[in-house]
Amino acid sequence: MNDTDFQILFQKYLDDAITPEEMQQLQLQLRLHYPAAAIEERWENALQEPFTGPRSNPEQLAALYRQVKPAGKTIYVNWKKTLGYAAGIMLLVTAGTYLYYQTTNRPLQTPSTTAMQQPVMPATGTVTLTLADGSIVEVDSLGHQTIQQQGARISKSGNELVYAGGNGSANSMNTLATPRGRQFQVKLPDGTRVWLNAASSLRYPTAFTGPQRKVTVTGEAYFEVAANAQQPFVVATERSVVEVLGTSFNINAYEAASQISTTLLDGAVRVSATQPGIQPVVLQPGQESRLTSAQTVISHVDTEKALAWKKGYFNFDGATLHQVLNELQRWYDIEVAYEGNIKDIRFGGELSRSKSLDQIITALKENEVHFRLEGNKLTVLP
Repeated sequence: MNDTDFQILFQKYLDDAITPEEMQQLQLQLRLHYPAAAIEERWENALQEPFTGPRSNPEQLAALYRQVKPAGKTIYVNWKKTLGYAAGIMLLVTAGTYLYYQTTNRPLQTPSTTAMQQPVMPATGTVTLTLADGSIVEVDSLGHQTIQQQGARISKSGNELVYAGGNGSANSMNTLATPRGRQFQVKLPDGTRVWLNAASSLRYPTAFTGPQRKVTVTGEAYFEVAANAQQPFVVATERSVVEVLGTSFNINAYEAASQISTTLLDGAVRVSATQPGIQPVVLQPGQESRLTSAQTVISHVDTEKALAWKKGYFNFDGATLHQVLNELQRWYDIEVAYEGNIKDIRFGGELSRSKSLDQIITALKENEVHFRLEGNKLTVLP
């Protein structure tokens, strides 16, 4: 087979127009004429060029990816290229089966054609609003309706709950809660806007009447606080208190996490711990406080990483495997279990939150860690 014939077969594979007989020919040529080093070079070159052809089976991608990944404890995955371009996986069956054959000396095996389980997409639970009387409103069903409560008018505008008016008691509290896989926004009576990440909640009054504008957060939220020097804005979590005048910041306070992180974009905030003996800190823009049994301040933090969730993607730069899976668990409403000793590895890169879980697991599968997905249970294997 000359090079032109080879290129024709290869293009047919990319176009998903190759026959089983032609696939056998293509695999044979790879085994006979393309050493592993040449295949790895073609893999690297392929990642440099975008391709708009069809994507290949995720399990096939995993088989090849395990062969060409770089060695080391930290795994940096170019998610956008790996999941976005067919060119990034164009050697999947060809090079993947070739390398498998060479390193195991076993007969070539084509990917299984058995039916795979339905892809696990981001969860789609209901955003709820708990009113002062304890009644619960499904926010998605509000439509163009308006709720009147303690003089405040509550309406839904797109993906945001909006409060207007309101001159009632600060004891009239509402709680907005997001389920796994959902995010939502709220515009508070003072004009402050809050973005809630998945599995989070915000408790607040229908009117800010006291010396402070105090709200309580669980999970993760981003704030754009309306300025009012005479009435400071206070955000409370289970273990910290953040005091602001007018600023933009992100707070991550999920209950399962050992650390509460407050990241400041602009303005100034004072972060205090509810635990005695921990000194408060004042943050400047670009700084982040990390509260555990003590409180530390990180200067020149990557604010884009802190706000990745708000912009619709995951950022896994420097994340441990447990941190990655905690995020996936909240977003896809899955149960994560661990079998045996799991190696201490870290990841890098970012990807869209609109991806299905199997696409993400495909990109995560490495020699160091293996996964088994059964229904909504993801098991991490040694």
